[in-house]
Amino acid sequence: MRGRWLLATCVALALGVWASVGAHGSRGLVTPGVSHVWRTVDGTVVGFEDLPYFRLIHSVFQLRGDTGGEKAYLSMSWRERRFATKRAATCGGLRYLGRYVVDSRGDAGEGWFGLDDRFGTMHLTITRRLSVFKTAGLVGPPLCVQTWGRWSGETGVFGGYEGTFVFNDDGTLTLR
Repeated sequence: MRGRWLLATCVALALGVWASVGAHGSRGLVTPGVSHVWRTVDGTVVGFEDLPYFRLIHSVFQLRGDTGGEKAYLSMSWRERRFATKRAATCGGLRYLGRYVVDSRGDAGEGWFGLDDRFGTMHLTITRRLSVFKTAGLVGPPLCVQTWGRWSGETGVFGGYEGTFVFNDDGTLTLR
């Protein structure tokens, strides 16, 4: 009887440890002690290249974390087709009808995110970027832009962690 109890206890402990490692492992989780939501304080387009079939756009942003107001910087470069399709799209929580949409999927670009107040950097891979324009000529700033992708920690507090992100039209970067 005592052997069964001991075996049951060991199995329960092993499952508990295994579940704990799965829940607290570094893969796919936002790093502890770092804000998960970042809001844009300032941002600008620093480069714009018109190529035959797509545009290459480079931007830099300064962000503040929701937890403690920590400073961070975000640099992104993305590709978008030079031609839009007139169709409906949902961007930033709003539904746009009859607008010109550029939906870049797959290898849409990359970026870099780094903390200002302490050591920590991550690489961003943009997997989708949706832009909604008022006119077919893609002139002027888009009505809405939303970016999705994956991040992987490189150094410091982000090292060994990875997850997904969404950069919303309102300038909010959310790490998951």
